[in-house]
Amino acid sequence: MDVTQFGADFLVCAGYKWLLGPFGTGFFWCKHEQISKMRPGPFYWMAAEGVNNFAALATAPPRPAPAARRWDAAETANFYNLAALEAGLELVLRARPETVAEHNHRLIEQLFSRLPVDRCVVASPREPERRGPYGCFEARSPEKTKALYEKLRRENVITSLREGKIRVSPYLYNTEQDIDRLVALVTA
Repeated sequence: MDVTQFGADFLVCAGYKWLLGPFGTGFFWCKHEQISKMRPGPFYWMAAEGVNNFAALATAPPRPAPAARRWDAAETANFYNLAALEAGLELVLRARPETVAEHNHRLIEQLFSRLPVDRCVVASPREPERRGPYGCFEARSPEKTKALYEKLRRENVITSLREGKIRVSPYLYNTEQDIDRLVALVTA
């Protein structure tokens, strides 16, 4: 993606979930003109200007580096998470983001078309272009929705209960058989 086409000053993206990275990973992009207007958070010596010259590090006061380095984390940051993020990104890029999105939407369409209308209501927009790569539904009452969620959980069908709705978030590792199993549990 070419961020300059968006006309944005900032772009932020979590690395977990759809990019398959661990919690705590993600991306931050900023227009170069905006960097000088921003204050770094807790300041760490590797985020200072001139850190490559160890002989001059004792000079005060330290100034934040003029680029992304100014937000570097301390030595205690978990850089192993970045290796996992890289592996996740490589997989997504090999599969192609469009393929991932199409697969997820296809599984949600399968779910929505097979939910029993006498017991469940689709709570997400029906049109794929109006929703993300996941879908929500609910039973005919909040109590029945919670009970259904608990049933799915006992049967190791991983969903989440969000604002009284069951959220289904398929990914490349999910199959049509996974959706069939979910629907079978809903109708049982």
